[in-house]
Amino acid sequence: MARRKKVTEINRTVCRELSEEVVDVLNKALGTRGLSVCRKGGGSFDASTFTFKLEVSTEGGTERKELGNVMDAQVLGLPANIFERQFNSPTPRGKIRLFTVTEINLNRPKYPVTATNENGKLFKFPTRMVLKGLDKKNW
Repeated sequence: MARRKKVTEINRTVCRELSEEVVDVLNKALGTRGLSVCRKGGGSFDASTFTFKLEVSTEGGTERKELGNVMDAQVLGLPANIFERQFNSPTPRGKIRLFTVTEINLNRPKYPVTATNENGKLFKFPTRMVLKGLDKKNW
């Protein structure tokens, strides 16, 4: 193992390196127990301290999240298999674009559906537009 330089000041680069190292070490230690560790969101730092969030999950943890997403879709009147499905939607200039549903967020009641276009750019949609785009594959 390479000798590491002593940290005397905390900056953005050091924070990135330390967080990657911490996640790697924890994944090795907890991987044998069926757990995985990942960074959750950003962090904060000053000259002498660094704070960041971690998420520890089991292998079944993603299934529970997916189940919650399915339930959220049904609350909005969308089909349970909406995730990764594609729908058409017109642009303001009248061109029809293809979008792929990636997320549902009930905390955004006006635009609860997040979808990506062909280029990977994120867009928010109201439920009615998604339903209309699913019903009319050919505008």
